[in-house]
Amino acid sequence: MYIAGNKQWRMLLEVALCTVLLSGCAAPTEKKEGSTAEIKQREETEKPQYVSDTLPKDCQLCGNGKEMTLFSLYEGEDNVGIISLNSFEISHIGINRYDDCGNMIEEASGGMSSTMSRCGREGFSSWITENSNRGYASGLVTFYQDEQLDLDKAASFLCTECLNDILEDCWDDDYFGVGVIDFSAGRIKLFAESMRAFSLGDFYVSCELREQRENEESRSMSLLIFYCPERYPEK
Repeated sequence: MYIAGNKQWRMLLEVALCTVLLSGCAAPTEKKEGSTAEIKQREETEKPQYVSDTLPKDCQLCGNGKEMTLFSLYEGEDNVGIISLNSFEISHIGINRYDDCGNMIEEASGGMSSTMSRCGREGFSSWITENSNRGYASGLVTFYQDEQLDLDKAASFLCTECLNDILEDCWDDDYFGVGVIDFSAGRIKLFAESMRAFSLGDFYVSCELREQRENEESRSMSLLIFYCPERYPEK
């Protein structure tokens, strides 16, 4: 009886040991969503998506717009302008000149011209000097209340896709409510604190955020804009 009991005990031990070994060698369950570290990294790097109630057909950029704005007046021009996403107010920069029929005027102008504009009582202001003969413009943009982007206001002009395309193309998270619009392609690039230069369509924009003085109401950004289309476009 003692020997038989001993054998039975050894058999039970071997079965238990095999069960433990087999469970330890089993393939781990595959996680379709990635590891915890990967999920956390994606959450930190992915920007949130903003939903707009504006339908694509009513979008100012890809549709007909719910109301008339200056974008419809300058749409298609090979020019840029300063724009507020909060109000869709635009300060036009006419480096390339056009006649009343929308044709580009390809001849020398009388010289440089300067324009000062203020968008609303609390919106941004701009002082722009254009040199059409040389193909550049310089100026200063002061942000005022448009320094902060109001997404609810921006969403009243833009559909979900256009709004997110602009935000995803931001230089960093310290962007302003004001940027540059390319009238030929309907693209908008928002200014940001760390931004120094960028290309948009046929234009190169150099920008520098100025240090705000104690007696100044708002921060300002200096601009230098060059018209520089592709010299050797692909055929």
